[in-house]
Amino acid sequence: MPIFCQACGCEHSTYVQTCPRCGRSQPLTQPDRPSNNPADPEFPPIGPRGVGGWLLFLCISLTFFGPVIQATIGLKVLRNLATQRVPVETVLRLGSVGAIYTGLAIFSCFAGIMLWMENPRGPHVAKAYLLVALVLPIGLHVVLTMFGLHFNLLQITIRRVFYSVLWFAYLSTSRRVKLTYGVR
Repeated sequence: MPIFCQACGCEHSTYVQTCPRCGRSQPLTQPDRPSNNPADPEFPPIGPRGVGGWLLFLCISLTFFGPVIQATIGLKVLRNLATQRVPVETVLRLGSVGAIYTGLAIFSCFAGIMLWMENPRGPHVAKAYLLVALVLPIGLHVVLTMFGLHFNLLQITIRRVFYSVLWFAYLSTSRRVKLTYGVR
């Protein structure tokens, strides 16, 4: 296997301490050892790769649990609208809650599927979902509380913040995510 000078690119048949072409000293690392650089096409990166570990748990959460919970909320609201005679203002409020939670269920499933498929944009879509899933329901509940509907806003906020911050931090710092999706 040929060895190349890291400074000038000159090819050598064996390892040399100093390049005869440019005179630069070469690092004392073993040339046949796999690189840890994900951009090195000759050697695969060292470390966990693929959908596994905590990434697998996040994929399951985004694809199955999140959509089921959010769709359940959306369907309860829509069922209440269909079975009760309520004023127009209440229809608008409940309809917005149902639409938002149904939309979040679809977005969550989409983000999870992109992660499962190891799409390079998957972590970005999942982060976007986590931000939207944090801001939108909290904002909605604040507005509805201002209109006189009572929610346990503190509990909703704590749950949303904990989930979104935890998984956003994971997607931003995980070595597995960086190696699987090529995220830098």
